[in-house]
Amino acid sequence: MHKFDQLPGELIWSICAHLCRNQKGDLSSVGQLSTLNKRFKRSVNNFTTHLRFKRQIFLLNDGDCLFQKILSVFSNVHSLDMSLHYDNLKIETLAMVFQQCPNLRAIDLRGSRGHHLHLHRLQSLMTFDLPSENGVSMPLIKSFKARYLTDSDLSVILSIFPNLEDLWLEECQWMSNCSGITNLQSIQRLRITNHPHLPKTTVHEISLLPRLSQLDLSSTSLDDEGMQIIATNMLNLSNLILSGCKLSDLGISFICQSKVGPNIRSLDISYCKQLTDCSLFHIASKLKYLQFLNLRSCLQITDKGIDNISLMNIYLLHLDLSNCFQVTDTGIKFLCHRCQYLKNLNVSGSNVSDEGMLYLSESKNKIQKIQIYSCGKVTKKGLEYLSKGCSSSLICM
Repeated sequence: MHKFDQLPGELIWSICAHLCRNQKGDLSSVGQLSTLNKRFKRSVNNFTTHLRFKRQIFLLNDGDCLFQKILSVFSNVHSLDMSLHYDNLKIETLAMVFQQCPNLRAIDLRGSRGHHLHLHRLQSLMTFDLPSENGVSMPLIKSFKARYLTDSDLSVILSIFPNLEDLWLEECQWMSNCSGITNLQSIQRLRITNHPHLPKTTVHEISLLPRLSQLDLSSTSLDDEGMQIIATNMLNLSNLILSGCKLSDLGISFICQSKVGPNIRSLDISYCKQLTDCSLFHIASKLKYLQFLNLRSCLQITDKGIDNISLMNIYLLHLDLSNCFQVTDTGIKFLCHRCQYLKNLNVSGSNVSDEGMLYLSESKNKIQKIQIYSCGKVTKKGLEYLSKGCSSSLICM
């Protein structure tokens, strides 16, 4: 192994990365190399901050043993991605992760079903069954992502990781409340999605988080009443994702007319099929510094709403109008003439034609990316307009 010592550090890491991409034997080789060569282990630790495991590891008969061996090599890892379907992951293995990786700051468990993983047992395992060695304490986790959690699972997570800044809870229909979430005084990004019966008590708990800047409640039962609670209490929001929520124009007016309105830079209200041009009027008149707006499949949006947006939201950078079939070439004309900073435009599935492509090609604002999937009225002629006038743009069709 003396010749191995003479290799550059970058090459050592490349060898390790190649071994990790393959099957059981090569993965074992990583552990063997680390025990035979201290420089290999030191080099790997220096080069590695993010580690992502594939499903095959936990399908092996000795998967847990192999996993532990790999962790011994990558003990300095900061981010651990285990999101690729790990229903075989055991809670004992997870407890081992937290003890062997003291510098861990982010972990993604979205591949495991929380109610199968039994996260509520984690606290007792860390305290009794698997005591930390040499006085090593729990890692200071800042980002935690999981799916299918229950109330008891969430309670344990909130107590073990009180310094979370980023919390993603997906497919959490078994959660009836988020009691205790207000103790997360440092949290800045929160995602609770696919909850068909999101309680008003949970919405109220969320609204009391003082530092929250990004909130994602996609595909939840959030309605106008819940939106009013959020708009009244949350003053630091800049990124709001409400895709598929049960909102009407009234709910949008609450957020736009609140004190937080001027702070909003990104708004996703895609698939909110009750929204009309009235919502766009509220957005245009109050969210002056909006840069990202997603209106995908807002079926009642017309050129009139686009007129308002283009007239007053001059700082708009990204606009998604896909499947807004009532938006025509007239709406495209408004955008081309007024939104001078627009860089990304998606009109897939809309009612635009070759005339709209002509407006885009003649626009002084050179849009970097234009998406026109499933635009049945755009012919070869329209594409020629784009190829001549938007030669530097990425056109997706």
